Amino acid sequence: MKLVYLSGPITAKNEIKQYENIIRATEICAKLRQMGISVICPHTSSMFHGTMLTHEEWIAHDIRQLFVCDKMYLMGNWENSIGCKIEVKYAIEHKNTNRNCNL
Repeated sequence: MKLVYLSGPITAKNEIKQYENIIRATEICAKLRQMGISVICPHTSSMFHGTMLTHEEWIAHDIRQLFVCDKMYLMGNWENSIGCKIEVKYAIEHKNTNRNCNL
């Protein structure tokens, strides 16, 4: 079974927008799992940890998760996220398959 990393914006200008990002990722994650796809969703693995880590530490953690995945799905608006751009760059350099996720 393939393991997919779900990449999408988390950080936002305010807490409401950040919460909306997390909810959207959670919805997509649930749909992918209903389709029988195993998913790593950084939005849900970190949503209650707040500011325990710096942004750089979160990215390093996310890259370690991405490393074990076979594919990466990109949520809408990923192009506006610094973290997503770093993840995409990593995936391209390490030959993970990127795919837009239009769920």
